[in-house]
Amino acid sequence: MADIGTDHGFLPIYLLKKDISPRVIMSDVNRGPLVRAGRNYAETFGSGDERADFRLGSGVETIEAGEVDDIVIAGMGGKLIVEILMTDFKKTVSFKKIILQPRNGLGHLRNYLNAAGFTIEKELLVREVDNICNILVLSTDGADLKDVHVSPEWFREYNPTPEEEFPAVLANGGALNSEYLQRNLDKYREIARQITEHSAEGEGNDKLNYVNNFIEHLQRLL
Repeated sequence: MADIGTDHGFLPIYLLKKDISPRVIMSDVNRGPLVRAGRNYAETFGSGDERADFRLGSGVETIEAGEVDDIVIAGMGGKLIVEILMTDFKKTVSFKKIILQPRNGLGHLRNYLNAAGFTIEKELLVREVDNICNILVLSTDGADLKDVHVSPEWFREYNPTPEEEFPAVLANGGALNSEYLQRNLDKYREIARQITEHSAEGEGNDKLNYVNNFIEHLQRLL
């Protein structure tokens, strides 16, 4: 597997320790994280272990097409993930599985994935200290994929639908999903309250309607 934006390298190191992956590539656009990852790797396995490659560069440019089975792009915003996926689309779809963990921009990311024809095989939530993180598992096998490009302006102008931000699958995942949905319901209720209190009469109606659609959708999922 290859970890794009590996940071400390904790995920590839874990996969090697558990014999989940026989070989890993740790890739990062900055040299500092790669140095940290290399240090953590040597402390875990010793300097003579050669099951890992460390590569400096952006996105998938450091990996050859089909060189690994799976790639992980985690810990960054949905906008950056989309840019990585579409920069070299032919190479992106040469990997069997793509695992994403966006920190934000999930609605934009999901809209792009649907437009490009990706199949989201699995979607789940994972607790990380005080955060609840979204995990998307994509398969490229047999999918009708299209090399779709979106502009930076699209990220500013497009308003994701409630279903793109919070898909129906989140209604069936137990206590963690319920906590995640409730947190977001509380957030959107607070946004609606602030719009109502701080907007002059007749102003902010479009934004309030948009937020209320999210509130109703989250209530249905809960």
